Amino acid sequence: MTRSISQDTQNNLRVLLDTDLSYEEIADRLTLSKATVHRYCKKWNIQRPDNTGGRPPILTEASKSLMKRMVILGRLKSGVEVFDYFKAIYPRLTYNTTLDALKSLGFKARPKRKVPLLSAKHRKARLDWALAHRYWTTDDWRKVIFSDESKINVWGSDGVEFYWSLPGSPLQPHHHDNDPKHTAKITTTYLKEEARYPMLPWPSQSPDLNPIEHMWRHLKLKLLYNGLNNKGKV
Repeated sequence: MTRSISQDTQNNLRVLLDTDLSYEEIADRLTLSKATVHRYCKKWNIQRPDNTGGRPPILTEASKSLMKRMVILGRLKSGVEVFDYFKAIYPRLTYNTTLDALKSLGFKARPKRKVPLLSAKHRKARLDWALAHRYWTTDDWRKVIFSDESKINVWGSDGVEFYWSLPGSPLQPHHHDNDPKHTAKITTTYLKEEARYPMLPWPSQSPDLNPIEHMWRHLKLKLLYNGLNNKGKV
């Protein structure tokens, strides 16, 4: 009875049959018998490449075709995954060669978008918060103190950190974005007992409402233009 092999093994066999590896080497790589390799080669009517004396390309057209199909189907999702998969077939393959092959196939590397994981609970909390504050006027928001923190380097090190807050009465509402630094016990205790700020509720996994986020760039550019080189100038 003819031995059947899995689809993955068949895909790998197609690729290897298009290389300069011998039947014995291919059979050893895929843990198949030499007869099975011969049989599939004949079944697919594959013409083995002639040895022309020069160093053949590491990735053949068949292997690049398989690479394209695997990426499109989502079975290989990154350059590292593609490299690891084909490195097992082609020991001489390098990561840069893998990336070049992907580019030649029309693929482009794009950064993955990082978005917060929003559960049904998070979405409901966002909606409830928005509905609770939908009638707030400009005067209402003027009574809110927005605060944030940012790192400002003088010599490129992680030296002095600054904390900025808008002026206003300590009895006015205070808003932060639920960052772990803001919700730590020591911070919560200070805001409640020392500063006596009534905290504005803020749903988890929500975008920052803080207008200071958009001001950091302008502030840092002005500091840069002033030629800071010591803490005194800061």
